[in-house]
Amino acid sequence: MKREFTLAGLIASLSAFSPDTPCVAHVWLADDFEVIDPELTPGEVAAAIELADRMLDADISLSWGFMRDCAESVKARRETE
Repeated sequence: MKREFTLAGLIASLSAFSPDTPCVAHVWLADDFEVIDPELTPGEVAAAIELADRMLDADISLSWGFMRDCAESVKARRETE
């Protein structure tokens, strides 16, 4: 099943849990990519977020460096497409 990488998709996933369930989260939004690389298109931002989800290693986490690497990987595809 393909996940929906939107706030609505996140809310739907979280709705399976009781609101008082303890948790920790770090949420990246498309706007964050304006800081990472303002030249990315909206489609490239979505692709970078999906790549981050696929490549996420809990030991690395969703750091600025990790997200920057995902954005650079997506941007590098421009030259091969």
